Amino acid sequence: WLEMTGPYQGRKGAVYNNLQSISNGLASIRFSITTGGGSVPGADGFSFTIIDVANPADLESLLSVAEGGGGLGYGIGGAYGNWVGDAITVEIDTWYNQINSSEYHTDPTTENHIAITRNGDPSDHLVWFEASNVEDYQSHTIRVDILGNGIRVWYDGDSAIDQPVSVNFKGGHMFFTGSTGYYYNYHIFDDLEILHSCQ
Repeated sequence: WLEMTGPYQGRKGAVYNNLQSISNGLASIRFSITTGGGSVPGADGFSFTIIDVANPADLESLLSVAEGGGGLGYGIGGAYGNWVGDAITVEIDTWYNQINSSEYHTDPTTENHIAITRNGDPSDHLVWFEASNVEDYQSHTIRVDILGNGIRVWYDGDSAIDQPVSVNFKGGHMFFTGSTGYYYNYHIFDDLEILHSCQ
């Protein structure tokens, strides 16, 4: 397992695999997360991203400038930076962002949620699901199925998101991030399993 941030303000952490990439066909990825045990309220959340970059060195450069806090450690596009490219993200967001001088977007719900965003932009919510219990400091399983016509997300064995979404999925390198802002939680990542279709 990997602790991404620790119970501290203003942290971000990331992990990626520089030996495997995900092909542009069907793929299924399963992992577990644990968050909570920090401040009341806690923040900010996790992300899982597949990004189309040329090599791991390019990915490392992007992660070094990605926004923490509301950017969840993957924010490099849209209001969070000038990166332009193809990426899909499943985020587990435990803080309600509301646009102001220090937050760059407003979330689609005030509740903790799981969402699909694209192209490194945490403000570009394509679809979301409220997950009110995610900050209970217990392990929760996330499964992401990348299909021909969209993405399906499972949360603790139940279907959370199952509808077509418009993404330009080219495959690429996968990475995981966690972040905190003024408020904080532990962000523990574990049990990664790539079920099929990796190269």
